[in-house]
Amino acid sequence: MSLSDVPPGLKVIRAYVKIALELYKTKPVISYHCFSYAMRIGLKTNYKGDPEAKAYLFKLMDHVEAMQNALCQNEELADSVRNDMDGQMAVENAACEYFEWADGQDRAGNIDRRVMKAFYTSHLLYCVLQIFNEPTSETNIAQQKYAAWKSTYIKKCFMTGETPIPGPMKSEDDPEEEESGEASAAASSSSQQPTTFDQPAAPSFSLPEPYDPPRLPKPNDQPQLPEPYDPPRLPRAAPRIQAVHQPEPKWESSEADSATLSYALMAEAQKLCKFGGSALSYDDTKNAIVYLEKCLKILKTGKN
Repeated sequence: MSLSDVPPGLKVIRAYVKIALELYKTKPVISYHCFSYAMRIGLKTNYKGDPEAKAYLFKLMDHVEAMQNALCQNEELADSVRNDMDGQMAVENAACEYFEWADGQDRAGNIDRRVMKAFYTSHLLYCVLQIFNEPTSETNIAQQKYAAWKSTYIKKCFMTGETPIPGPMKSEDDPEEEESGEASAAASSSSQQPTTFDQPAAPSFSLPEPYDPPRLPKPNDQPQLPEPYDPPRLPRAAPRIQAVHQPEPKWESSEADSATLSYALMAEAQKLCKFGGSALSYDDTKNAIVYLEKCLKILKTGKN
C-alpha cells in the first residue's frame, strides 16, 4: 500500500497527505509536520472498524516515526522537529511564502492554476499550525480564510469559464459564506480533494552543515530579582549653574543599516524577537542574545 493511496475511510486526511508528498523533497520538515497532522486527524476517526483504514494508519505512523528519526540526525533540522516554537515558525514561514507569492501574482493579474494551488497550499499549511502548542495570530487566521476563499473562487471561475477578478472581491456578493465553508472543510477534514495541477516552484532545499542550535532550558528555580533601587534625594535648594548652549548633535540614518523585508522575513524577525523575550523570561541571556542577533541580521541584511 502506497501513502498516496488514501483509503475512502480516511478521505479527511487526503489533502494533507497529498501536500506532504509534494513537499517531501523540497521542504522535508514541512512535509513531516503535514504527515504528523494527517496522522493525528486520522487517529480521531472511526478507523478501528475499517481494516483498510487501520492498515493505512499504521503504515503512516511508521513513516512519520522513520521520517522523524531521519530528520533528527541533522541538528539544525532536529530543532524544527522537536521544538514546537521552531516547528511553528517553519510551517508559518512556508504558509506565508506561498500566500505572498500567490497574492502578488493574483493582484498583478497573473492568475493561473499555479496561483490557485499556491493559495490552497497556504491554506492547508495554516491549518497544520493547529498541531503546535502555540497560539495562532489574527493575521494568520485572516490569511488562512482568504487563501481558502480565493482558491475556491479561482477554481469556480475556471470551471465556469469566467475571468477571475484580481485581489479581494469588491462586489455586493458576500464571500464569507464560501470562505468559511472552504476553511472549515479543510480544517475539520472535509471530503473535498485539492485540484491536481502543477505546483509553483519552491526554493531548492539543501541540508546545511550540522550545528548545535540554541535551546531554551526549563527553569528549575524562580529568577532572582535585583535589589530595589533607592534613588538619592536631591537637596531642596540646588546652586544655580549657568547653562552653556551647545548645538544638538545631528543623527543621520543610513539606508544601509536596514533592508526592505518581505512579509515572510518580517514574520520571522518578529518570531525571533518573541523567542528572545521568552529566553529572558527564563533568565537565559545567552540564548536571548543569539535570537536577537539573528533578528538584527535579518533587519540589516534582509537575509535569513
